[in-house]
Amino acid sequence: MMPQIDLSQATFLELQRLAEPFVDKTPEDVIVKLIHAFKGTTPKNSPAGPKDYSGLVTNLGHTKVLSARLNGVEMEQPNWNRFLDCVILEAAKKLKNPRALKDMIVVNCVEGKKEDQGYHFLETAGVSVQGQDSNGAWKGVAHLAAAMKFAVEVVFVWLDNPKAANPGQTGKLTVTS
Repeated sequence: MMPQIDLSQATFLELQRLAEPFVDKTPEDVIVKLIHAFKGTTPKNSPAGPKDYSGLVTNLGHTKVLSARLNGVEMEQPNWNRFLDCVILEAAKKLKNPRALKDMIVVNCVEGKKEDQGYHFLETAGVSVQGQDSNGAWKGVAHLAAAMKFAVEVVFVWLDNPKAANPGQTGKLTVTS
């Protein structure tokens, strides 16, 4: 016999508010999404996978990176800023010129070492980059990847936060070479 749970009317209304029309057919569907969002995982039985937001304007605030790939190589323990750094370092290998690299980076960046005001030094690139929110980091990644003809893919989840654009949903962003 399946366990049954009772929900208050207020909780049930919140589940309805979080439900995605034509996708979530039962309260359990919404609860499963919330569990995965909380754990930062993707449901195994998700038939469509994450929605592709490539080329769309979307607010990435309150998101967590689940996976990130640069030219087919998956990054370990990714987050938005580490992935931006990874793309910058890969571009530095190809350009071998900190000034040319700095000119291609669209987020706050200076040539040389700067470690105040939120900057961190990427020694092998010869530039310092200021930390970004998720929107700024993706903007920097997408611009540099397109300019350098890199293939990038980020899978992310919106956290369960009322300020998030799509709480509990997963998304994907790509730039192809």
